[in-house]
Amino acid sequence: MRSFVIMTLISILSAFATHYYGIKISYADIKDYCGVLIMLSGMIFTIMGIWIAFIYPNAIKKLSDPNRIETADFSETLNDTRRLESIVNSVMSSGFVAVVIAALFFMKIILSSFASLPALREVLMSSVFGVVVFITLLQFRSVWSVLRANYLFIEELHHKREVQERKNDF
Repeated sequence: MRSFVIMTLISILSAFATHYYGIKISYADIKDYCGVLIMLSGMIFTIMGIWIAFIYPNAIKKLSDPNRIETADFSETLNDTRRLESIVNSVMSSGFVAVVIAALFFMKIILSSFASLPALREVLMSSVFGVVVFITLLQFRSVWSVLRANYLFIEELHHKREVQERKNDF
């Protein structure tokens, strides 16, 4: 939640600074950059969709196994649950980014037909820039979460391999 507030503040400040200092933002640059964000969203959807398909059934199976006794160690399930939560959050954030980009382009279609648009161009582009800053930060957080989830998975694999090797040595 804290990171969401910080990202929102950075975005609002970016929009105000762009307008206040008269920084010209071109629609073509925004459009090209939004294409990059859409590509990242697609990457996260694909990779994390596979992860969710793999982790979700395992986490549910371990939690709902009637043969587990009350004092069982659920640390592995908790790790799976945390990883699943992180991955689902990344997918949801990337989906949000894709929807916001679609809404921006749809608004462009609608607003371009109004004659008063040139008078509002600077305010609109500053606002759009603020939104793009926000979805950029959100997308970066999603990518970081994906990288972290994969790093922790590799770390967990190495740990399990080491434990297995110790068991085999005895």
